[in-house]
Amino acid sequence: MRHIVRYFVTLLVLLAATGCVGNVGKVDVKRLDLFFYNYSNQSDSERVAMLDSLQAGIEALFYIKGDSVSEIGVKKYAESAAVRMFTPDIIERLGDLDSIEYVLWEIECNCNEKLPGIFPDEIYGVVSPYNQSVFIVDSIMLVGLNHYLGSDYPGYSNFEAYRRVKKIRRYMPYDIAEATISVAFPYLHREDETLLNKMLYHGAVLNAVMDVVPDARLSDALGYSQGQYDWVKDNSNEIWKTMILRKLLYSVSEYDAERLLNPSPACGLINENAPGRVGCFIGYDIVKKYRNRYPDVPLKRLLSPEFYHSSNALIDSGYSGD
Repeated sequence: MRHIVRYFVTLLVLLAATGCVGNVGKVDVKRLDLFFYNYSNQSDSERVAMLDSLQAGIEALFYIKGDSVSEIGVKKYAESAAVRMFTPDIIERLGDLDSIEYVLWEIECNCNEKLPGIFPDEIYGVVSPYNQSVFIVDSIMLVGLNHYLGSDYPGYSNFEAYRRVKKIRRYMPYDIAEATISVAFPYLHREDETLLNKMLYHGAVLNAVMDVVPDARLSDALGYSQGQYDWVKDNSNEIWKTMILRKLLYSVSEYDAERLLNPSPACGLINENAPGRVGCFIGYDIVKKYRNRYPDVPLKRLLSPEFYHSSNALIDSGYSGD
């Protein structure tokens, strides 16, 4: 009976810590995009009130821009081509973000349980004039909503297919989760680091993303089309053999790492049909095998140099390409 009581008390503590089990909620994505788009139509009192309520997000945005917040700067950004061009399409194509906010609530709950203390304090929707879609400044996250308007969006017509495939609404939670985890647990570089070290790190990040995003699909987490995912899954053994044959695992070449870990239309180092990030896929599989063998190892440790710079991690995982 004493053990049962102890377990029950522990469970109550965990539930209290997450505050999520049995509850349904939303993470409020504050709409800076709409504030700036409507800026010229607001009265002075409305602007002051909105500037005050959105201050943290505005300061983070201007920090990313390399500028200080000022009335002139705010007006200039509100009148910028990016804001005037993208915001109407954000309104039309994304509408409200209720469904995203429910998913973000689940991500926050899962983070609180598995990686406590890493989820941003506030999230703001913005128009990002940069290629990057998610930024984190201290505990403030900015999400470029103009990056999720659909793969058929005319504004993306000059992008290659591998980039357009992620320009849709359902990828937003994955990008938010990956950015949150990567910023909280950045990769620690070493002079003697190898491709394998980086693969283990990216594999650990992907495992964490799959843990915190509800109903996650690995193809989505990797940014793959279904065809790309099917190819790497069906050819994982051959991919591994090629890495071994070409001595890529212990390569210290930054060029090799970029070609195997970064998004790209193809990874010729492996096969002309292999998509970019194929090294991340193998890294994910290695870490997953390791977790199956050592289920009590906390996720936080897998995201630490103690794991991904370990000389034994691959051997301990038992991974052999299958």
